[in-house]
Amino acid sequence: MVFDAVCQMVNEALSNAVRHAKAQHIHIRCQENATSFTVIVSDDGVGFDVDTAAIQDGLGLRNLQHRAQLHHGAVNIESSAGQGTTVTITIPLHAG
Repeated sequence: MVFDAVCQMVNEALSNAVRHAKAQHIHIRCQENATSFTVIVSDDGVGFDVDTAAIQDGLGLRNLQHRAQLHHGAVNIESSAGQGTTVTITIPLHAG
């Protein structure tokens, strides 16, 4: 169940990068430690203003946040115009 949610979140981040970023490169990095699993999706695309997108976005960013919260996790989005975007998804390994 958690694996499926992480896959859906990564798919959403990749879809956003492909549809909106006009990126030349998209990188995916996975990290695991004793307490959490993290997936980082970054691109070198056009970037965007995160605050504006949170207001104007249909469901994409909200769905990412919601899916992570269902598993006691978090999504962090860093982006700025012309600088690309990094989406960091962190899910605890043992949610309590």
